[in-house]
Parts: sequence; structure tokens; C-alpha cells
Amino acid sequence: MNINPPCRKLRRPTISSFHLNLKKRHYNGNKSYKSEKFNMLHVFERLPSILPGLCNQDNETLYNLIKDFMQHFFFLIFLFLSAYFFAKLEIQIEGKDGWAGNLPTWRKPPYKNGLLKLLTDPNQPLTGYHAYLWLFILVISHFVFLLVSWTVRAELYILSYYTLLTTLEDFLWFIFNPHYGLKKFKKGEILWHTYWLLGVPRIYWINYPLGIILYLIGSGII
Repeated sequence: MNINPPCRKLRRPTISSFHLNLKKRHYNGNKSYKSEKFNMLHVFERLPSILPGLCNQDNETLYNLIKDFMQHFFFLIFLFLSAYFFAKLEIQIEGKDGWAGNLPTWRKPPYKNGLLKLLTDPNQPLTGYHAYLWLFILVISHFVFLLVSWTVRAELYILSYYTLLTTLEDFLWFIFNPHYGLKKFKKGEILWHTYWLLGVPRIYWINYPLGIILYLIGSGII
């Protein structure tokens, strides 16, 4: 019995409503050109023919592994690039005075009681600069829901990106800031990071595991 499924069932991407229409021109021999609309989804649909044998039932797992790997790989690339440019922008704004130390913005003292105490630092007041910056990133990250339907998994995926982005950007801020660098990334050199654990600020041990768990759920791994 033939148990090979139709290849089309393996080729359709998850976001089927997002189209990128391109034009490819064909010379028809009469010194004129014929334009034909080309859907970006065709690239995904022809992937199995580009990678021979992946349409077979025996290789369905391999095809899915390659597709999942590319999804995770491009997520990491996009995460690093966006965190890098975000850090470079903040370095231009703040200079050597981190945590908006020399910016004309309002400040509120950090929380000293309850669960929020674990997420704040005695030398990290809530500033208008950070509040509106984080809200802006959070809002703009949800732009994708104008293109696709909202789901719980997609929301967790977005929140994982937001959590990992803001944490990785904080680290890259020190690495690429000419006033700090990796040698000064330690307790005592950074006044607004008071609590450290195993060589990094304590908040990293909260945000990174949280972001990874959200990603694992949002991407469907668990």
C-alpha cells in the first residue's frame, strides 16, 4: 500500500496568508516581454524538489527537521541583529552614563517589597526613558498580528523575543560601549547592577530562562 502523502501537504508554510508577489519576465521570441505574477509561497512549495527525496514518507521527518532548524536559526540571527542595533542606538543616546543616568527624564524609586523586588535593583529607578522605550518595543513587536491571526502560541513567541531582546541588548550595551567593554563587565564596575550571580547580573538568570521557556512553548517544541 502506498502511504506516501501528497507533497503539497508537506510544503505549505505555517503563515499561508502572507504573500510576497514578485514579477518574473519571460522573453517570448517576439522582442516583447511577458510578465507573470510569482508568489513567494512557490519557493516553499518547491523546496522538496530542490532537496531530492524529501517528498517520500520515509524522509518526512528529515524535511520537518530542516524546516524547524531554519526557523530557529533565523530567529537567533534576527534576535542578535536587532539586539546589536538596539544596543548601538542606546550607546549613542546614553554614552557612558548607563541607565539614563544623564538624560532629562522622570525617575521613580525601584520597588523594595514583593515579587517585583527580584526584578529590580536598588540602583535602577524606573525612568520615563526606559518605560516608554520598552513599551514601544513591546507594541511594535505585535505588528505581525496585522498579517496573521492571533494565537496563544504566537503571543508567547512574541513575548519570548521581547524578553530575550531586552536582556541580550543589555549585555551588548556593555560589550560595544567604549567606556566599558568585557573587562569592566563585573560587579563593582556597573553601579546600576547591584546583584550578581556567577559573573553576570542576577536579572539575567531570570530573563534568559524565562525567554527560552516562552520560545519553546511558542514555537511548538514543547
